[in-house]
Amino acid sequence: MSDQDNVAEILEKVKPDFIFSAKEAMESMFGVEGSIKEDWAIVERLEGNYENVFSIGNANNDYQAILIVSIQDNTVKKILNEAGSGYELLDAFGELGNNFCGVLMDQKNFTDEFGILTQSVPQYSQGNLFVPKATGVCGKVYFDNSDWMHFGYAIRKMFKGI
Repeated sequence: MSDQDNVAEILEKVKPDFIFSAKEAMESMFGVEGSIKEDWAIVERLEGNYENVFSIGNANNDYQAILIVSIQDNTVKKILNEAGSGYELLDAFGELGNNFCGVLMDQKNFTDEFGILTQSVPQYSQGNLFVPKATGVCGKVYFDNSDWMHFGYAIRKMFKGI
């Protein structure tokens, strides 16, 4: 079994931590009630083809990871009350990503498996974002019945060399 196969098994086991972290971060940041309508998936590579993608790198001595939060333009306008553009957009969703990472690092099942990962500065991409191949978990958190935010978290073991 490869290290990445093992990561997929671990992600399946701690999937509830990701769902809880995404819902908690979205609800506390934007004051909306979130719901899960579909099961979250374990994937070989995260999808980065959305109108707005926010990413935050995470790493420790053993693992490197990336969180992406993806949303469509119409959702940005609804959640930021038509005022979201430029720095407001980056600040709001960058903080959402920071909150997600903070909540996730407080989940014992996750940290027992992967440890504490330190996060980088949030980045923003309009349109497609290429995400390197790394096993991940992803899914949507819905609010207001049909609007959603897509969360993805990919992680892989650090290459230690020879």
